[in-house]
Amino acid sequence: MQKRWMLPALVAALATVLGSSAMAANPGSGTVSPSSPTISYTGGPYTGSNPSGVIGDPNCDLFPGTCDDYLLTVDIDAAYITAHPNTAVEIKTAWPGPSDFDLLMQTAGGLTVNSSGNAAGQPEVITFYPNPGTTQYRLRTVVYSAVNETFTCTIRIIDITDPSLAAVNYQPSTDVFTCNKHLTGETALFDHGGDGEPAVGIDGLGNTWITGIIGVGGGIGLWKIAASDICAQSPVFQNQPDAGQGGGDTDMAIATQLNALGNYNIYTSSLSLANVTSSTSVDGGQTFVLTPVSNEQAVEDRQWNAAYGVNTIYLSFNVGATQPGQQLEFYRSSAAGAGGTFVGPFFPRANQSPTATYGLGNMAVDRRDGGNEATLMAGPDGQGNVYQGFHENDGAEVWIAVSRDFGTTWSTSKVFTAPASSTVDHKFTWVCVDGGGTVYTCWSNDRSVFYSYSTDIKTTNNAHWSLPRRVNNGVGTKTCVLPMIEAGSAGRIVLGWYGTSAPNNITPGASWNYFTARCNNATDLLPVIEQEQVSDHVVHTGPVCENGLSCACCRDLLECQELGINPVDGSSLLTYAGAGGIYVTHEVKGASGISGKTVADNSGACPIPPTCITVPPPGASACILPGVKVLNDGVGTGDIPPVSNAQQDIQSVSVAEPDGIGDAFVFTMKVTNLNPASLPPNAFWRMIWEGPGTGVANRHYVSMVHCATGEVFYEYGHFTTGSVSDGVPDAGELSADGTIRITIAKDKVGTTLGAPGPGTLLSGFQADTRHILGNCPTTVGAFAPVDTAGTQIASYVVRGNDYCTPQTVTCPNSFVGPQGDYPVSFFINNPSTANRIYKATLNDPQGWVVGGAPQDMNVGPVTPGSSLAVPVTLRLAGNCDPQVDDLLTWTVTATDLPASGNPASCQTTASCYRPSTGVSSDGANRLSFAMLGSNPFRGSTAFSYSLPKRSPVRLEIFSVTGQRVASLVNQVEEAGSYAVPFSMARSARRRLGPGVYLVRLTAGDQSRRIRVIALD
Repeated sequence: MQKRWMLPALVAALATVLGSSAMAANPGSGTVSPSSPTISYTGGPYTGSNPSGVIGDPNCDLFPGTCDDYLLTVDIDAAYITAHPNTAVEIKTAWPGPSDFDLLMQTAGGLTVNSSGNAAGQPEVITFYPNPGTTQYRLRTVVYSAVNETFTCTIRIIDITDPSLAAVNYQPSTDVFTCNKHLTGETALFDHGGDGEPAVGIDGLGNTWITGIIGVGGGIGLWKIAASDICAQSPVFQNQPDAGQGGGDTDMAIATQLNALGNYNIYTSSLSLANVTSSTSVDGGQTFVLTPVSNEQAVEDRQWNAAYGVNTIYLSFNVGATQPGQQLEFYRSSAAGAGGTFVGPFFPRANQSPTATYGLGNMAVDRRDGGNEATLMAGPDGQGNVYQGFHENDGAEVWIAVSRDFGTTWSTSKVFTAPASSTVDHKFTWVCVDGGGTVYTCWSNDRSVFYSYSTDIKTTNNAHWSLPRRVNNGVGTKTCVLPMIEAGSAGRIVLGWYGTSAPNNITPGASWNYFTARCNNATDLLPVIEQEQVSDHVVHTGPVCENGLSCACCRDLLECQELGINPVDGSSLLTYAGAGGIYVTHEVKGASGISGKTVADNSGACPIPPTCITVPPPGASACILPGVKVLNDGVGTGDIPPVSNAQQDIQSVSVAEPDGIGDAFVFTMKVTNLNPASLPPNAFWRMIWEGPGTGVANRHYVSMVHCATGEVFYEYGHFTTGSVSDGVPDAGELSADGTIRITIAKDKVGTTLGAPGPGTLLSGFQADTRHILGNCPTTVGAFAPVDTAGTQIASYVVRGNDYCTPQTVTCPNSFVGPQGDYPVSFFINNPSTANRIYKATLNDPQGWVVGGAPQDMNVGPVTPGSSLAVPVTLRLAGNCDPQVDDLLTWTVTATDLPASGNPASCQTTASCYRPSTGVSSDGANRLSFAMLGSNPFRGSTAFSYSLPKRSPVRLEIFSVTGQRVASLVNQVEEAGSYAVPFSMARSARRRLGPGVYLVRLTAGDQSRRIRVIALD
């Protein structure tokens, strides 16, 4: 079944008028008790799909035949529970095939109290502690996606201490997070509004520090969110702590104790492949001192930081470019990262095979006081231990390394071995340590997120690890990638990850959001995990590639993001990133991650969803020229030596794919200015990129050329040992403001990998302006550079020009009727390939819209190729004699689309008049019949008719087979005009399904017919 996404308000409105259409299980009820500790039932076979759980509890009436109900009675008395205190109830639904069911445990009144929403093909399990006595529940099994599948549900009383169990109790979260704040900032050379892979540190005073990467050679950005900024809506850009000397990867750490100046040392690191630049601030972030850390290898990759005490800073990274052969190295500075104080390398993988393939995880430290920075020894309970995560043997195993002497020596512990059908090497495993010294690690198998913990690795080399527990739950997180974890006080953890309702991470058009889960009893036998979506907009659409620089497309989420738990109140602060840059959201109401701390309720003072929907800024849209800026070169002073001619001084390069130009790119170079009548002779302006794929074989260019004689011309080409012209692009233009714009069909710049279709990654952006030695085009010599710009600020993910197709709108038909309520719907139609959010306004001069007409309302996202209805009720009121008209104007705007065709609008007129009796004064004697509102319609509509004289009237609904399915009117009526509402839910005391119906009006010896289409 095609998935449809509806406004929550619409779903709620429908739910109030539709009865239950759930089917019964076999048997339909049962009782589990100590005398009957195991019972089971079956349901199916089922074929269908019900995606409505994305926006709340699944609605069985919108998708008939996709729900199965069972009445469960749990009868366990208090005496039994007292005698067996570890008693729990397990409900497990399983099936043999690859289908996907979800399981809800509800009260008899339909309130969901527990749920399980696992990935396709995986069983659904609910585990809970029973209430003493007798309690009834409705078990509702929902068909998320199934084909001829029968399930079996087994309910049993269990002992929760059973070592084979890894039980979890999933509950909805009550935490409240702020509207997502986009981090922006510019230096003289670079725009950090598109940074990625954010790292987070929160100092002991509650100040938050965030770094992000711009790309190798562009450096990292740093932001501060002051402790006084309770809403996290006023981040302050702190420039570049690495002075632009890296930008490939970043991490950061905050000291656990104050320095002599009364500040917490702030440590950042920045990768430039040849080395890692460590930077330290001892003055609260006002200044940073840089220390490059390098070794004999030419390639270093993915560094991590951790900090302890006043002055101890740790740094680890991969050395070498290929596997096997890479080595994980670890360095320590006991002097706050000062130059010459890093010692190492040490080797966290210790006794692991050097030829085994492995992958990095992050690094963490036990931040509790008790370790000795002078003697380099951890405390007796593991205080000050250092932990490094990694995975081994082609992604089959999760490992943790531990050092109890400040990184000098290491031992390793295997956490988990994945089953043969699964792997854990989906970028980084993650490690953290709670306030009691318990160590946690989390990972993804590319479907779900899991965590495991050890309470004894802190003091023994023979550590025990818990069974993995699944974290994600529900329709919105069927597929989860790139998880991370942070810990608060003992037993309290918070996780973050990207999730989608799609069945895998390669689904085209999949909508990805960012999620968090908090567990405040993570080491208990039955931990309670509370999950919620914290992104207030779709952060990525389409496949997600996790292969790093090997990705040919779909890598705009990059590989990691971090969260922090504020030591002042235990609130969570989460970051994530995508093509639109870094976003931040802060917990302003809910449970604390630190025992004894309280998160103040600031949900009233801070902007929180759904009052905000974050939309990428118009200037960053691939649909609006000049498009997405991928390269920035500042102005004049940023060039060494300065560019002498402003017409050749590159400022930026952007890429766009606007609608209406076919399947083509528009590349735009901005220079300081241009004088079309006096351009430099024998010169060219060139934009270069790589993709699909990387390397010289996949490198392309477009350029503008001005020879000593003749007019400006444009060309495109590729590279071998040098540049090779391939011909003339589709269009080129220049303007005096310094804009050079070149349009090129995508099939002209394809590679052996094919044309750059949607999802393809374009990278390696460069630009140059050069003098042509000799006289072009006849005697071309060498090319002398004038200005070169080779530091891209972003890669570019191809959307496809259809991504930018503007929306259309549909208004209901104009109608005339007497006083009363008329349900109508206004539609937004999205013909593009984008999941798009729109702003909608309904102008209602008469004020007839019940509850007020929508004004600048965020609507969506509307999925590609679909329509979304905004239902309203028009209450025609007043004297209506003479007739009163309400000209309703429906206007819809997409903020990331250009002005052409945007906004889209339509109009409809609703007219109210007082019904007359007898024949009208003009002598009209016709029977009229009309449908009010749009056709097709959803849910309900209305019909109007006018009688020229007193007549017996029948208004009936017939199916396509001729069966009468509803009778709306059957009585004698006086001459006049009438309106009759019709609901698919109320007709004939049962709900009619979607389809084609014939509506027939009979008045005396006359009749009229209307064919209508009812949508699901």
